[in-house]
Amino acid sequence: NMVTEGRLSIYDIPQEFLPWQIAAVRKRNANPRVVDPVIESAHRAAQAFEATAENGRYFSAGQP
Repeated sequence: NMVTEGRLSIYDIPQEFLPWQIAAVRKRNANPRVVDPVIESAHRAAQAFEATAENGRYFSAGQP
């Protein structure tokens, strides 16, 4: 582990991010067994961000 080895330090730095829109596209006929888990993972990450602190005031995870 890089933290326990002293090669990496973690700093608690409060940072406010302004809202932005994210759009994603995928290749037609892409393998859904590959693409769908990636889309779901990104959606879960966006939902988690939205639920953190007051991010929901500025950000909406929307629908996958």
